[in-house]
Parts: sequence; C-alpha cells; structure tokens
Amino acid sequence: MTLSFFVSGEPEAQGVGRAVGTPAGPRIFRRKKPWERHLSLVCEEHRQTPPWGGPCLLLAEFLMPRTMSLPKRKSVCHVVKPDCSNMLKAVEDALKGRIIRDDALLVAPLPVKRYARADEGPGVRIRLMQVDEPKLLSVYYDGILLGEVNLSSCLTAGPMRVPSISHHAEQAVLPGGYDDAAGDEASPELQERPL
Repeated sequence: MTLSFFVSGEPEAQGVGRAVGTPAGPRIFRRKKPWERHLSLVCEEHRQTPPWGGPCLLLAEFLMPRTMSLPKRKSVCHVVKPDCSNMLKAVEDALKGRIIRDDALLVAPLPVKRYARADEGPGVRIRLMQVDEPKLLSVYYDGILLGEVNLSSCLTAGPMRVPSISHHAEQAVLPGGYDDAAGDEASPELQERPL
C-alpha cells in the first residue's frame, strides 16, 4: 500500500523544548510552530483507519523557497539551515497516530532537501510505502541511483535486524527519466523489486 501527498508552506525544523523548574521537578515544554500545526492538519486529512501497523518507508522531499540569485531553470541543493533531520522529525511526528501507528515503524526514512524550481512552490512531498513482503528497494534522485535497501532483513523475525544500504558511486540514469536539456528534473523515486 502506498500513499503520496504534498503539504504546501515553508518547511521548518521541529522546535526544541525548554526545561522549566517546577516543585515536582524539571519539565520540558515545547510549543508547536505554525508549520508543525499545518503539517499535522494535512496529515489528518489523509488519516488511515486504522493507522498502518507494519514496517513503512518514508520519502520526504523538502522544497525550500528560492532566493532571487538562483538560476530559474535549475534545481540547486539547499545546503543551509534548517537541516534535513530536524525537518524530518516534524514530518514523522505529524504522521504518528494519523497515518502510521508509531514513527518507530519507519524502517527506511529518506529526507531530500532542495530549492523549489521556479514552477513549484515551497513545501514537502511525502511518499509512504507499507512493506509487506521482502523487497529490494532502489532509491533514485534526478536519474541517479542513490542506493538500494534490502528490506528482507526488516521483515525477518529476530531482534536488532536493520536494513543494509549499499551506496553506488556510479551514476545510473533511468531510461526515459531525467532530461537536462528540457529542464525536467525528476523527483525522488522509489522502485521496488521482489527478492
């Protein structure tokens, strides 16, 4: 089962808590940012009943607002704050209890961060895939094979089994995929194959 949707708005990192001393001991308070509240509302619209309970893959593509100095037809990596891991945590928390039972079920979360193209608005594109059988998952971005995840180890019984990720140094272009001359840039893709 797969689910894909887009949340518009400027992605932000999840806020950090503030420790406050109370007579009962220290407590940590954290106020949700407007982005986190908006993300939760959109995830609520895609609520699954009951929430998914098995291992899941998450691909979160963060489209950051463009600056005026960027070329119009080219997608450029976003290498300034906020960082991917903090933005991903906000997405995981918004999914928890609405679409997936717990964020611990995400066995292969993959955040990707880039500037939005001129024809795109800022936001996050979320793709979830529930894993129900052993698979080899290939992750492509702009026609380049980023790596493969062997999901069979996630589905076998036993403690401490994690997916193995093999990274490839060579560029692998998908047939009919990325066309640089036309300015068509592919979004991250998940391709699965049975083992």
